[in-house]
Amino acid sequence: MVDNTVHNHKSRTQYIILAVAIYALAALGWIFLSDQLLLVFTDTETVFRLSLAKGFFFVFTSAFILLFVLNAVPDRHNAPSGNLLEITFARSVAISNISWLKYIAILSFTLITLWFANSLSAEQHQRLLLLIFMLPISLSAIAGGFAPGLVATCLSVLCVYYLHPTANSLDNIHSVDWLQLISLSVYGIVISALSGYLRASLQKLDVNHQLLDSVVSQTTDGIFVKDLAGRYILVNQGAATFVGKSMSDILGKDDTDIFDADSTHIIQEKDRTVLVSAMVTTHKEYLHIQGEAAIFQVTKGPVFDAQGAICGLFGIARDVTTQEKNAEHLLISELGLKQAQQLSGIGSWEWDLVTDSHTWSEQVFVIYGLPYKEAAPSIEQVQKLFTPESWQALSTLVMRCVHTGEEYECEAELLDPNRAHRWIMARGQAQRDPHGKIFKLHGTVQDITQARQLQQQLAAQTAQLQRVIQGSEQGFWDWNAVTGEVQISPRFEAILGYQAGEMKLTVNNWRQYVYVEDVQNIEQQVLQHLIHKTSSIELEVRCIKKTGELCWILCKGRVVEEDSQGRALMISGTQADITLLKTHETELDRVANYDALTGLPNRRLLLDRFQQMIAHVQRNGSICAVCFMDLDGFKVVNDRYGHEVGDQLLIAIANNVSVVIRQQDTLARVGGDEFVILFEMMSEEECTQVLLRILAAVDQPISIGDINLCLTACIGVSLYPEDNVDPDILLRHADQAMYMAKSAGKNRFQMFDPDIDRNIIARRTWLEELKSAFERHEFVMFYQPKVNLATGKIIGAEALIRWRHPLRGIVGPSEFLPDIAGSDLEIALGEWVINTAVAQWQNWQQSGRPIAVSINVSARQLLAEHFSAFLKSTLMQYPDLTASDLELEILESAAIEDMTLAIDILQECKRLGVHFSLDDFGTGYSSLTYLRQLPISTIKIDQSFVRGMLDSEDDWRIVEGVIRLASVFNLNVIAEGVETIAHGKSLAELGCQLCQGYGIARPMPVEEFALWYDEWPLQYQQIKHEFKQMDELHL
Repeated sequence: MVDNTVHNHKSRTQYIILAVAIYALAALGWIFLSDQLLLVFTDTETVFRLSLAKGFFFVFTSAFILLFVLNAVPDRHNAPSGNLLEITFARSVAISNISWLKYIAILSFTLITLWFANSLSAEQHQRLLLLIFMLPISLSAIAGGFAPGLVATCLSVLCVYYLHPTANSLDNIHSVDWLQLISLSVYGIVISALSGYLRASLQKLDVNHQLLDSVVSQTTDGIFVKDLAGRYILVNQGAATFVGKSMSDILGKDDTDIFDADSTHIIQEKDRTVLVSAMVTTHKEYLHIQGEAAIFQVTKGPVFDAQGAICGLFGIARDVTTQEKNAEHLLISELGLKQAQQLSGIGSWEWDLVTDSHTWSEQVFVIYGLPYKEAAPSIEQVQKLFTPESWQALSTLVMRCVHTGEEYECEAELLDPNRAHRWIMARGQAQRDPHGKIFKLHGTVQDITQARQLQQQLAAQTAQLQRVIQGSEQGFWDWNAVTGEVQISPRFEAILGYQAGEMKLTVNNWRQYVYVEDVQNIEQQVLQHLIHKTSSIELEVRCIKKTGELCWILCKGRVVEEDSQGRALMISGTQADITLLKTHETELDRVANYDALTGLPNRRLLLDRFQQMIAHVQRNGSICAVCFMDLDGFKVVNDRYGHEVGDQLLIAIANNVSVVIRQQDTLARVGGDEFVILFEMMSEEECTQVLLRILAAVDQPISIGDINLCLTACIGVSLYPEDNVDPDILLRHADQAMYMAKSAGKNRFQMFDPDIDRNIIARRTWLEELKSAFERHEFVMFYQPKVNLATGKIIGAEALIRWRHPLRGIVGPSEFLPDIAGSDLEIALGEWVINTAVAQWQNWQQSGRPIAVSINVSARQLLAEHFSAFLKSTLMQYPDLTASDLELEILESAAIEDMTLAIDILQECKRLGVHFSLDDFGTGYSSLTYLRQLPISTIKIDQSFVRGMLDSEDDWRIVEGVIRLASVFNLNVIAEGVETIAHGKSLAELGCQLCQGYGIARPMPVEEFALWYDEWPLQYQQIKHEFKQMDELHL
C-alpha cells in the first residue's frame, strides 16, 4: 500500500513537470516562429496589426490545452491500475523520463553543437548545418526517448534559424532555408518517435526478462535447457537442488557427469524421443538421485533457433516422489479395504445430509446386485430392491437416526433381479458437527443370506434329526462315566426284543446281554478308546435277545464330553441290528469265492488255494501240478442247443471231473468252458495218470433231456517247483501249453515247454522292434504295376510294404507281417499303408499319370470296428480321386471268422465306389464259398501256380480252371508271378490278359515307378515283338 502511494505521487509529479516543460517549449516556439510564418504570407505592417489577435489566440489556445492537461493529471490517492507487467513498465518509463540529467545533457550537447556550428564558415553552414544538428537529436532520442528527442529537435531548429546569416532581419526572412528547417523538424520528430518506441519495447522486454528470471530462479521446479549434444546450457536453482549440485557444477556437463548409468539411459531415451518427434511431452522419469530412488514429473520440448531448426531441448521437472508414494499407500489402503469388504461381505456407505449426496463402496453395489458406478442410485431405485415390509422398517430406523442420532441395526429382505430372496444386515450411526448438529450418516451393509440359510438349514436338520431318531431302526445310548448310569432309547430295547423301559441296563450288568465270546472284545475296544484316545468305538458283536436267540449288533460310540484333565465324562453311541447284513455277507462270500453255475471255486478262491498248496509243497518236497483245461467243441454245442443245455453240460462235466480227483485237490472254473485243476503228487508219472483220468471223465457220454452229448478236452500243465513260484506265471504257462495241445488235436494234454515260452518272448521282442521301426518311420511303400498285355494299358499298381532297415537294408513283408498278426500294430500299420498309398495315388493323378491303386487288407483289419468309416474319411480328404479306381485285396488264405460281418463291411465300402479282389486265389480255406458270398469283382491267381504252369500240367490246369471259374462268376482275373514272356503268352492263350510279375516289372519305389511308367510303351512294343516271334515259331 505504501509503495503504491509513493508511486502514485511520483507519477503525478512527473506528469506535471512534463506538461510544464512541453508548454514552455511550445510558448517559445510560438514566440520565435509565429511572426516568421506570417511574414511568409504578408508584409511587416500587417504582421504588426495582427500581433494583438495572435496574442489572444495563443492565450485561448494555451488555456484550453492547460484545461485538458490539468484534467488528465493522475489522482494522488488512486492506486495504479493494470496488471503487474503494465505497472512495472509504466513505473520504469516514468522514472527514466523524469531524469533531469537527461535534459541537462540534451541542452549541453545542443549548445556544444551550436558552438561548433557557429565556428563554421557561411558556406559550410549551408551544406552541413542539417547534418550537424541531426547528431544531438539522434543521441537525445536514443538516450532519452521521445520527449528528450523532441526537446532536442526544437532546440536544434531554433539554433539553425538563428545561425542563418540573414535571420536577424525581418526583411531577409524569405532568405531562410525553410526546406532545411522543415526537414530537420520532421526528421527530429520521426527519429524521436521511433527511438521512443524502441526504447519502450526494450524496457518492456527487460521487464519481461526480469519477471521470467525471477520466476525461474524462485520456483522449486527444476528448469533446464540442453543443446543437441546433451550439455546443460541453462539450469535454475531448483534443478541444481534436485541433483545435489551447484548450478556451476551442472552447466556445460551432460547427464553422464550428473546421474548414474541407469538414470542416464532413461533420461537420454526420453530426450531422443522429444528431439525426433519435435513435440512437447509430459511423462514420469524414475531416477536414482544421490543413491535414493526419485520420481519426477517431467515436461520436455524442443528449442528452435531463428531459422526454425531444433537447436536443443528444454525441460521442467517436478519431484513427485512423495506424492507417488502417498498415492501408492492410498491405493494399497483402498485395495486392502476393498478386499476386507469382499472377504467379510460388508460394504460401507455415507449420506451427506447437507448436500443430500450418497456414497457407496463397491461392495455395497455387489451386495445389492447392481453394476458398480461412481454415484449411488436414488432412494426410489434403492426402495425397489427391498420387500415392502423390510423397506418400511428400515426407513423408519434411518429417519429416526437422522432426527435423534440414535444408532440402528436392522435385518432386511432384498429382492434381487432374479427375484430370489436375500437378506442383509444394515447398520448406521449419525455424525455431528462441532455445534452438535447432525450433518452426516454413515454405516455398513452386510450380506447375511448365507447365515440366514444356514440357520434355516440348521432348524430343518434339527427337525429332521428328531424325525430320524423317532423313525430310525437304530438304537441310541448314553453312558455317564462318572455315575455309571446308562440311558438307552426305546429302539435299543426293541432290537433285543424288550418293551420300552423293560431293560435296566447299567455299567455292571451289560455283560448278561452279550454273547460270552464277544465280551472281552467289547472291553478291549472301550479301554483302547478311553486310555489311548482312539478316534471311536466300532465293533460287531453278538447279543442275546430276550428269547435267547443270538443277533448281530453293530455298536458305535465315542467320548462326547471330557473334563479339564481330558477324562471322559460322557460316552454316546448307536446300536444297529445287522443280523440280516451278516447273512448277506455269508452269501456274498459264497458268491465271491465260488462259481454260481457249478459251485466250483472261482479264480479268487483258486489263488488262495494256490498259495496254500505252494506252502504245503515247500514243506514236504512234493510237486504241484497246475492244469488249465479247455473243452473241445463246447461253443458249437452252446450255439446249436442254447445256453441252457450248455450250462447243464458244464455242470455235468464238473461233477464227473470232481469224482476222479482227490478231496484235497482243487477243481475251479475260471471262464466259460475253462477249468483249472490243482493237485499234489510225488512224480510226473503220477501226474500223467491223474491227467488221463481227467480226460476220460470229460469224455463220458452225457444225456441232457433227449440230447446225448460227448465232449473232449485239452489240458496244459505247468509244474511247481520246476517252473515258477508265481501263480499267475504258472497259470499263463499252463494256458500256453493248453493252446499247444489244441493245435496238436483234441482230447490230449501238453506239459509246458520252456522253449515255447522263449519263442513267445522272442516274438514279443521282435514285435517291439517292429513297433519302434514304425514310430521311426522306417516302413516305406513299393509299387508293382499291373498291365493288360493285349492292349499294353497300365491298369493299376499294387501297393506293397517294405521295411528299410538301418542295417539290413530293404526287408520284405514275409519277414515281419506274420509276426504282427493279431497285434495292435497290425491295424495301425494297415491304416498307414492305406493313407500312404492313397496320397501317392493323388500325386500320380496330379502329375498326369492316371493309375489305379490296389492295397492289401488283412482279415483282422477288414473286420475291425469303424473300418468302413476310416476308409470313407480317408477318401474324403482327396475329393479329386475316383473311388472306383481303388481296389482292396483280401487274402483268400486268411480265415474270415465272421462272414456275415465281412459281407456287411464290404457292401458298405462298395457303396463308396471301392472294388475288392481276392488275392492268392486257390491257396486258402474256402475259395468257392468266398466267390459265392463276398462282393468281389476280381480274383488274382496265386503266383505259385503261375510260375509252375509251364513246367507242371497240374499247375496249368489249376490256372486254366481259375480263369474259367472267373468267367462263370463274371469276375475279372489277373495272374500274379508272370516272370517271362512265355508266361504272358500262355496266359493270353488261356484268356487272361491282365498280368503282374517280375517279367513286367519288380516292385519299385515311387521314384523308379515314375521312370518305368514313362518307359513302358517302348517295353511293351518289345513284348509284342516277342509275342509275334513266338507265334511265327509256333507256326
